Amino acid sequence: MSASLLQSGLIDELSILVAPMVDGGDGASLFRRGGILPVAAPAAFKLKNVKRLEGDGLWLRYLRQEG
Repeated sequence: MSASLLQSGLIDELSILVAPMVDGGDGASLFRRGGILPVAAPAAFKLKNVKRLEGDGLWLRYLRQEG
């Protein structure tokens, strides 16, 4: 569902939390397109803010770039 929202232009900001740990997963993506949606150009985002969190985590905020 995230990929369809992204392709429709309905996502204007990304808020990503990064924690210093590894779970050994298979590398899942936040925006998996699947086989139903057409291939589209990647959406570009620009870094808005970085905040260091307790426990050495990071909070990254990005705004979608126009065009």
